[in-house]
Amino acid sequence: EVPQPAKSASTIPEVDQPQPPNLQVYPYRYVCAVLFILAALVNSFPTCTLVAASTVAEDIYHQTKATIALCSLADNLMIPFVLFPAFYLLDHVGLKMALNVACVSMCVGSLIRLSINNEFAGYVFGTFVTTIGAIILLSAPIKFVSNWFQLREVQTRSTVGILVNAIVMFALYTSDALGIFMSALFVDDNSNKQDFMNLVVVQTTLAVVVHLLVLAFFARNRQHRLRTNPYYVVTQVSKKPEFPEVGLPAREKLEHIWLFLSASLIRGAVAGLITVLSWIVEPYGFSSRDVGYMIISTSLSGIVGCVLVGLLLKRYRKYKLTSLVCATV
Repeated sequence: EVPQPAKSASTIPEVDQPQPPNLQVYPYRYVCAVLFILAALVNSFPTCTLVAASTVAEDIYHQTKATIALCSLADNLMIPFVLFPAFYLLDHVGLKMALNVACVSMCVGSLIRLSINNEFAGYVFGTFVTTIGAIILLSAPIKFVSNWFQLREVQTRSTVGILVNAIVMFALYTSDALGIFMSALFVDDNSNKQDFMNLVVVQTTLAVVVHLLVLAFFARNRQHRLRTNPYYVVTQVSKKPEFPEVGLPAREKLEHIWLFLSASLIRGAVAGLITVLSWIVEPYGFSSRDVGYMIISTSLSGIVGCVLVGLLLKRYRKYKLTSLVCATV
């Protein structure tokens, strides 16, 4: 048998390789990012109105300390009831619809809060309505960034997604400081009902304008909606590997539960302290404006602490030691 000549490289048929989907990065996503950041900046305004001026509001509106504190702790009280429906909206209905619900809630609740001088109960009810939207927005940053920025692209674009996520979280935590700073500008120990009304009107105007912009311009048409954005295309086209379901050992589950409980207790303690701070320092001659500056310094130092802790974790990877030090402090 005569041996056949070997085929050259040019004559070897090429095997078809699966090609990645043709992804398109929409520049409009930066508009969505700006709108989301603006909404995050006004997110905590309703619950910060009376924080620094609790003693003044108590005297002017003839309300009990519990009623005044209820307005400041509304978001913490509503989290157990709103958080899981918020995650359901984000995961099963979509980011755009969840933001629509949040914006409508914030607008309606902010308008109801304008009844502060006529019916204080209406103001309290409106504050609780706004917390529905606030909690949805607080649950949405990861979903927003993953839908619009966390693409399987080159490293520079992935870095953009990380930066946007950091800016969004910074805006959410800065919202408390901005709301309390605004309260300190409008209200002091000599304020009256009109001063509180002016504060609520300014906060309502900012909240309504920002959330109407989000309703109108976030995901302006069909191609920018959740089910056709690039990240969704990638996750649908690429085949996900099947991993066996491995549960955490009982010891690790217990450690996670303790970590969750300790973080919850720390958050609750800080929120409670900030809420009653004006009553604590009043006998020592501090004004409501002084209380506002104290709380602002607390918020800003917390932001600085988060940045420092994040840098230390990235550098040394000592998660347990860092958690123990932070809990001790």
